[in-house]
Amino acid sequence: MNRYRFAVVGAGPAGAYTTSALLTGTAAAGVPAQVDLLDRLPTPWGLVRSGVAPDHPQTRSVTRVFERVVDHPDARFLGGIEIGRDLTHHDLLELYDAVVYATGAPDDRPLAVPGAEPPVAVPGVDLPRAVPGVDLPRAVPGVDLPRAVPGVDLPGSLAAGRFVRWYNGHPDAADERIVLDHHRAVVVGNGNVALDCARLLVRDPTELARTDIADPALAAFTDSRIREVVVLGRRHPARAAFTLPELAELGRLTGVDVVVDAPDLAGDGPVLDALRDLAARPVHPGRRRLVLRFQVSPVALVGERRVTALDLVHNDIVDGRVQPTGRTERLDCGLVVHAVGFRGRPLPGVPFDERHGHVAHTAGRVAPRVYVAGWAKRGPSGVVGTNRKCATETVAGVLADLADGTLRAGGHDPDKTLAQLRDRCPDLVTLDGWRRIDAAELAAGAAQGRPRVRFTTTAALLAAARGPGSAPDPSPRRR
Repeated sequence: MNRYRFAVVGAGPAGAYTTSALLTGTAAAGVPAQVDLLDRLPTPWGLVRSGVAPDHPQTRSVTRVFERVVDHPDARFLGGIEIGRDLTHHDLLELYDAVVYATGAPDDRPLAVPGAEPPVAVPGVDLPRAVPGVDLPRAVPGVDLPRAVPGVDLPGSLAAGRFVRWYNGHPDAADERIVLDHHRAVVVGNGNVALDCARLLVRDPTELARTDIADPALAAFTDSRIREVVVLGRRHPARAAFTLPELAELGRLTGVDVVVDAPDLAGDGPVLDALRDLAARPVHPGRRRLVLRFQVSPVALVGERRVTALDLVHNDIVDGRVQPTGRTERLDCGLVVHAVGFRGRPLPGVPFDERHGHVAHTAGRVAPRVYVAGWAKRGPSGVVGTNRKCATETVAGVLADLADGTLRAGGHDPDKTLAQLRDRCPDLVTLDGWRRIDAAELAAGAAQGRPRVRFTTTAALLAAARGPGSAPDPSPRRR
C-alpha cells in the first residue's frame, strides 16, 4: 500500500498538534502516512516562540511536547518555505495527497472606533474619515464596521503584533526601532496581548535581563523613560477579554502600582473581584504605574512628526452596547500600541472568509484534499492547548475522507519531494538545522546566564542552521 503524504503548513501549535493527530489517527486506522511540517521561518513553534511574552517561560515549555512530534520517524520539519513566494497552493496539491493549513492569524486588525457612526468631534482637532493608505473593511449588510482612527500611521503608533515580534526577536522585526523616550505609553485593547505589552513596558528591566527577550528590546527597556502605561478598554470591566491569571500577575510586579480607573466595578465574578482588590491598594509616590481604564475609546492620534497625544471619548454602556457620550479628553503620550485583535491572511487559491478573517471551511474541510486548523480556521481565540481539540476535529475529517475513498494515495516519493523543495527553496532548513539553531541559542544564553540568546535575523538563523562556526553574533550585546 502506498503511503499517504500530507503537508501541514505552519509549524506553530496548531501545526504541531495537527501533525501529531494525523500520525496517531492514521496509525490507529492502519493507514501508512508521512507528514511534512512546513514553515516560512527557519524555526518552528510559531507564536510559542515568537508570540508568548519572554517572562512567561512556563507557557513555552509546551515545545518539549512539539519536539517529540517532529522526532517521529514519519514526520519532517522543513523551514524556510513560504507559500506564495516559493510554492503555490497548486504546487502543494501536486506534491502531497492533502494539505492542512495552520498558518494562524498573522495580521493585526487596524486601530478603529467601534460602531458605524463617524468619530466624535474634538474641539480644535481635525478628524479625517480615514487615513490614506489604510483600507477599511468592506461593508457587510447588517454588520457595523469600524472606521479608521486618524493618525494611526504616525511614528510612535504601532500594532501589537509589531511590538511583540520586536521584543521576541522575530526576524521580521530585525529592523524595528521603537523609541521609549516619553513618560507615558498607551496600550489600546483589553485582551491578554494588551496586558503582555503593558506589563513589559513597566517591568523592572533587571528582571527582563534574566529572560530570553531579544537584546535590542532589552536595551530599549533598560534605557526607557516610561513611568506610566495606560491600558484602554472601551467596555465595562465585566466585559474585559483578559484572563484572571494575566490580571493577577500585574499585582505582583516589582515596584509598580496598578491603578484601576472605571466608572464602576459593579458585578460578580473573579475578574471583577480582582479589579476591586487592585483598586483598593495604596499608591506609592515615585513608583512606575500601570493604569487600567475602562469605557474609553480612541478617536484620534495627535502629532505632526510623531505621536504626542491620544484623543479619547468616554463611553456609556446602554443595554450592553457601547455608547459614546461626546465627552472627550486628550492624553499626552509618546507611544500607542494598539492590541485590538488579529485576523488571518488570505492565500491565493484558498477560499477565505473576509467577514471573519479566516479560511472558509466546514468543520476544518476547505475543499477536496484541503483542510485548515488553528487560528486560520477559527480566528484568534483560545490558548495554546485549544489548538489540540481544533486539530482533532480537522483530522477527524481527514480520516473520514480516507475511509470513504475521497482521499487517495498518489504514490509521491518523499525523497523526490524533498529534492524539489530544495530546488525551490535554497535556504530550506531541516530538523537537523533547527537543532543546530536551538543549540547555538542555548549556548549563547548559558554564557550570559540566560535561558537563550535569540538570533534576530534570518541570516544569523541560517548561518546557525549550517553548523558551528557559521553563525554571526545573534544580536547586539546587551548592556
